Amino acid sequence: MIKVQNNKIYEFIFYLFGISLFILKIPPLTTFEGISKLSSSHVFAKVALLVIAIILIWLNRKSELYSLLTKDFSYLIISLYFISASISVVAAENISFFLQQYQNVVLGIVIFYISYTLVQKVPKKQLITGLIFVGLIFVVFDIVFALFPSQILMFLRYFLQEEMYSLYKFNQGEYKYNLYLTSEAFLPFLILYFRGEREIKYGGIFSMIIVSLIGYLAIFSNFRTRLIQFIFSFTLSMHILNKVSKKKFISFTILTVTSIIISFVMIRNSTSYDIVDRFAMSNSIDSQTIQYRLDTFSNAIEMIKISPFIGVGLGNYKTYINQSKTSQMADRDLKLHAEETNDNPHSVFVQIATETGLIGICVYLILLFYFIRVDMVIFLDKIFEIDPFVMLCIIASWTIFLYGIFNPFNTIFLNGWFWCFRGMIEGLKYEYKK
Repeated sequence: MIKVQNNKIYEFIFYLFGISLFILKIPPLTTFEGISKLSSSHVFAKVALLVIAIILIWLNRKSELYSLLTKDFSYLIISLYFISASISVVAAENISFFLQQYQNVVLGIVIFYISYTLVQKVPKKQLITGLIFVGLIFVVFDIVFALFPSQILMFLRYFLQEEMYSLYKFNQGEYKYNLYLTSEAFLPFLILYFRGEREIKYGGIFSMIIVSLIGYLAIFSNFRTRLIQFIFSFTLSMHILNKVSKKKFISFTILTVTSIIISFVMIRNSTSYDIVDRFAMSNSIDSQTIQYRLDTFSNAIEMIKISPFIGVGLGNYKTYINQSKTSQMADRDLKLHAEETNDNPHSVFVQIATETGLIGICVYLILLFYFIRVDMVIFLDKIFEIDPFVMLCIIASWTIFLYGIFNPFNTIFLNGWFWCFRGMIEGLKYEYKK
């Protein structure tokens, strides 16, 4: 009777966790002007995550679940990651900026441990169904936004936080369309569990259509990083499909790639400015974005000299940036976007190096190398041939991380699902050891 009750509790927690992560991945919404950051949908989702973490710790207080984890290297390195972020407060000039970024670090770790726990408590079928459902919703959102960007922005301007509205408005002016939902990360699940792993009627056709749409959206978005994410996710997913179901691999690959190529040709012929132009940097704004990233590297070097070991403090990169150019802008939304852009170095490595110093960046690199080592062991042991789910989580996590190499990656909105998938992988690792 107690076991049944516990299963019900974990099932409820799983759904609450999924809803919270879903809310954190869509743009922050609010209906209260003036206190938008305190009343946004993201705040309620973050509170829910903290409550879930407390409940799980209490439920497993006598379980060996966490005793096993505390003996693992991941516990040590994530603890060091937390400590390196925490001690940077010593150098922080603005404590408010520090706390704003600190909560993102804490919540990332919270998400990691929640998903680590739930992946061992919730039936895998439920996890897969949930991920596919979320992925499909994100694809639908992306399609609607691509079709009606002006109308959607006009409607959302009354509900979106002003920072997000200014970002979307700026992108639209540059013929770029992206809600930052990272639907490419869910592509592996949409391929394998409709085409390869399960025999679903018309599953292959449905999967091909969805994957082709994701490819089309990546091209149409005019975001270089997004296209790279799609190519990365699609290529590795097809490799896993080839291992799981070779008979379906060839036909699915040919049909999907052909449809994507047709989509590319259609976009190329119907627009005057597309993803090819962005890679070719035919527009001055495209070369300026590259120059901006190079400038952030230069800024990082100077900031590291200020406080080499513990950095300038989480969130305090912006305190050392000159905003004099943006103050001359007349358009309020474009000015706000420019300020937000200058406030964040467009690379997770640059941000961590400047804000947490040499100690922080070394710990972060060790953490990443640990994740890579875990993934390589899983791949070389060919565990994915028995259960491809863990490999799909690996592909999804690195698809999300690719964005952070050349873009801001410092909020739960951007990196929350990365920590979720890494927690799942860590939990599945223990499951395979049993």
